[in-house]
Amino acid sequence: MKTKRMICLMALLMVTCSAVASAEIVHHWKMDAWSGDTLYVGGNPVTHGIVDSADAPGQGTIAGNSGDPNPAHDPLYLWGPMEGAGADAISSDVAPSAMLNGITSTGSYNFNHVIDQGGNMFYAADQFGNEYDSGSFTAELFFKSLDNTGGTETLLWSKEGHAASHIQLSTGASGTGGLEFWGWDGTGFASLTVTTDDRQAGFQDGLWHYVAARYDTDTNEMSLQVYSEDGSAYSKTQILDNDMILSGGNNNIIVGRQEGEVNRFAGLIDEVRLSTHAMDDAELMAIPEPATVALLGLGGLALLKRRRA
Repeated sequence: MKTKRMICLMALLMVTCSAVASAEIVHHWKMDAWSGDTLYVGGNPVTHGIVDSADAPGQGTIAGNSGDPNPAHDPLYLWGPMEGAGADAISSDVAPSAMLNGITSTGSYNFNHVIDQGGNMFYAADQFGNEYDSGSFTAELFFKSLDNTGGTETLLWSKEGHAASHIQLSTGASGTGGLEFWGWDGTGFASLTVTTDDRQAGFQDGLWHYVAARYDTDTNEMSLQVYSEDGSAYSKTQILDNDMILSGGNNNIIVGRQEGEVNRFAGLIDEVRLSTHAMDDAELMAIPEPATVALLGLGGLALLKRRRA
């Protein structure tokens, strides 16, 4: 009888932990072409969008006038010329399978394809809910540069209209092709940067790269983790004096540009995922390429396996 009770308790704990883990991932836009139920923005059906695959029960809260009966859709909306080019801009060049941790990818979005046409890609939080709002977070994505615009290229801007409460992953401002994570801590901007001193080739080298920007409210630590297709890995951390402020109300989350139609990214973006806690390395949706794991040695490999289990 005690054994049965123990098994039941363990099963309950496993179900509870699974529910908590799925709830912490609030958005996962895989950048695959969307086909299926109609997507809505502003009460009107739209023909092109990137649907949110983080669709566990209870995920998503309809707000405003989206007109979408399914709150789990939470789409990235393609507006303007990007809407017409949406289907054509889905690329089969995707994040390398060897770098993916428990996920698969069939498409990425080619921002270089539409960069001269204007338009933009955004998540309308005022219509589809604002689960990604404050506290600890992890922002993850894969990117591959196809061109060098000669300036900053924004990968992810967390809250349109709130320069004092944004996250910015940029290339171009830290030497030719450096990578940056910016945040606001209440008194000024805090940043972490992987510069061309860290990676001589920078990140505009035509390879796939994975980046995770994390903030932990318990420790007040912000961190920047980067894995590259060539097996390189980079990690930067710092402790803030004040809490990082993410909340920007129900403002848009923008992908591939900064607000004001500037600092556009010229390349591919794949697997954009936002979570409401600071994930451990083993929880991230990417793992180092085998060359990086080999450098860790057997002890490091065993540690990775234990943490992933």
